[in-house]
Order: sequence, then C-alpha cells, then structure tokens
Amino acid sequence: MKKILTLRSANVAMMLISSALIFTPAQSRADAVNTDTVLENATPYEMRLSESQILSRIHRINKIEILAARIALGRAYLPETRQYAFDLLEEHEAADRELVQLARNEGIELGLGVPVTVREVAELTKSKIMLSRLSVSFGRGFDKMYLQYMKESHAESLWNIEDYVSVSRNPDVREFLARTYSDLRAHMQSVETIQRML
Repeated sequence: MKKILTLRSANVAMMLISSALIFTPAQSRADAVNTDTVLENATPYEMRLSESQILSRIHRINKIEILAARIALGRAYLPETRQYAFDLLEEHEAADRELVQLARNEGIELGLGVPVTVREVAELTKSKIMLSRLSVSFGRGFDKMYLQYMKESHAESLWNIEDYVSVSRNPDVREFLARTYSDLRAHMQSVETIQRML
C-alpha cells in the first residue's frame, strides 16, 4: 500500500511540476503577440509569427513530448512501446537542446510559446488532458491511448511546422524546421507500426 501511495504521489508531483512548466503563461517578450494580428482561427502565416514565437512553440511541443515519453517509460505494456518512448525521449531532448543552441546563436529569445489561436489552445488543452489520463492508465489500454495520442500530436505538429516554415525568414530556423519535420514523420511511421501490434 505504501509503495502504491508513493508512486501515486510521484505521479501527482510530476503532473503539478509539468503543469507549472508547460501550461503557465510566460512573462517573456518572446510570447508577446500583437493582438491586432490574432484572428480566431489564424494560421501562423496570418499572425506573422516571429522567429522567437516559432521556436518557443516548438520548444513547448518538445517539453510535452518529453513528459509523455517519461510517463510511457514507466507504464507501457509492450516492450516496443517502451522502446518507442525511450527513442522519443532521447530525440526530443536532443532536438530541444539543438533548438536552445540555435536560439542562443541567433540571439532569439525563447519563451513557452503561449497559445494565441483557438487551434493552439485546443491542442494544449488536449495535451494537458491526455497527460493526466496517461499518468493513471496502465497495460494494453495505456499503450493504445499513448500511441494514438502520439500519432495525433505528431500530425498536429507536422501541420504547424508546415505553417512555421512558410513564415520563417531565418535560413537556420528554416533548416531546423525541415529537420524537425522529417524526424516527426519518422516518429509517426513508428507509431503506426507499433499500433498494428496491438
């Protein structure tokens, strides 16, 4: 009983910390958006996002994917799901380190990528709900939920990156986005392969 309470307390603590990290609006200029350019269903192109806002949003996505992978490492049923989570953890941590270094090299300030469109708010809300559900799920049900979430979140990220590439003016940022896009497509293909095993 004590072990179960300790695990449950650890999960609750992790969720509280992650919520503070990911879902608290940043006070950074990097997240500031001219409200005149925000439309209810605006695409990043219509909002004319800065390089800082683009990289901040990718930074937020990486943090969410890293947290989901950490949850999966402790709860996945299939060894393939655990391996997928391990690979995602390593790749998103490496990508985030590269993103932070790119921002530093280019003098781009990073924030948490506060959502400003209805679509972004919906994606972030869905992520928060799914992380909560994943933290209390287990067995094959966990694997199905986690893999479906990864498939959907990577599809959304691919769609967002297509938009970000269309507005980025910095060749180094565009190159980073192209590599990120390729990596995310590979992640989606891996998810689909594992889903067929369930």
